[in-house]
Amino acid sequence: MLKERAKKKLVRHIILYLVINSILAIINIVYSPSNLWFPYVLLGWGIFLLIHMIKYYCKLDEELDYIEFKVEHKLRDPTNYKLS
Repeated sequence: MLKERAKKKLVRHIILYLVINSILAIINIVYSPSNLWFPYVLLGWGIFLLIHMIKYYCKLDEELDYIEFKVEHKLRDPTNYKLS
């Protein structure tokens, strides 16, 4: 449940990044082509998007490690039927 919510947030962040930065690029190119500022916005927002992606994938790795630990623990102790 939490993984799906985190994935939706990441996908929403990526879509907003693409849509808004496309609009900003068009505005910049149409109204002031001699002064290109939109790459700075792309870079700044891109850094935060990259951080968001890293946090998402690191969290998945932690959850997989935890699940693996619980499964190994259950396999070692067959009398313990509770995983959580």
